Amino acid sequence: MPGKITWSDETPGQYGCAARDSNPNPRIKRAALPQVSFTQRPSARGRPAWVPDRLPRLDVTRALAAVELPLHLNWSAPGRVFDLRSRADRARVYEIVLQEGRPADILAYVDGALLVDLWDDLVLPQAVRSAWAPLVSPSGGAEG
Repeated sequence: MPGKITWSDETPGQYGCAARDSNPNPRIKRAALPQVSFTQRPSARGRPAWVPDRLPRLDVTRALAAVELPLHLNWSAPGRVFDLRSRADRARVYEIVLQEGRPADILAYVDGALLVDLWDDLVLPQAVRSAWAPLVSPSGGAEG
């Protein structure tokens, strides 16, 4: 059964991962930040794919950082560092996060513009590709 949650940068730590762009001064509210809603979509192996209602954006430093994915994402190669400046590493991280990630993971590691750039090269199960296609593909179709 599909579930829906709403997530914003003001929601820290849910799903075991800090939200992106944490507010350094909690007394200053960010009223202009849009909230991102996520919907669960059925996927292979009984795991849901979490899909946002809009493509997330990361600041350049975070979008092109060297990252070590948490164990719940990268259980097959714990401790591996991915250099997001490398197109191949970024593609692998996006494949992992789109398939295994929770909303906080998507907000922490996926930049929408870079996802669009990589979309045709990503190896994803058809259910995940179909769920994300309306956001990523210009035609909104599952192919691409």
